[in-house]
Amino acid sequence: MLTIENPGPPIDAADLKHFEIIVGADLPHDYNAFLLKYNGGKPVPDAISVGGHDESIQVFYGLRRPIESSRLDWNLKILSNRIEQLGGGYLPIACDSFGNDFLISLRDIDKGAVYLCDLQSVFADYDAVPKIYPIAPSFGQFLNCLHEFGTRE
Repeated sequence: MLTIENPGPPIDAADLKHFEIIVGADLPHDYNAFLLKYNGGKPVPDAISVGGHDESIQVFYGLRRPIESSRLDWNLKILSNRIEQLGGGYLPIACDSFGNDFLISLRDIDKGAVYLCDLQSVFADYDAVPKIYPIAPSFGQFLNCLHEFGTRE
């Protein structure tokens, strides 16, 4: 069963609407519900299978979290150039322990799908386009795929 440690400060629908205006898109409903309930935090279990190996989610980003690097708006700003390299339409929602980010699609074609953005492979090469790997077709399915590290193939 999924639990979230260190959730963010409580937020409401008005906070989310304001953020959606900043982003320029409506957030997927299941992700909206997650933010309203937890506003980010550390998932337990925290592993997700990517290409045959496990990645560990360090933190889900949220709004007004006390640590700047775990805020949605801060990560959107920091990764804006990388997101544009990918064609736009993604929101960074979490990170792993290696500096990679999980993105949720805000594009009509695959809205709500979750991807891993391999930022480690393009570290300090700002012209290189990072690779993204599909993880789940929705945020809810992404959460359902979380498991203890090393317990799934």
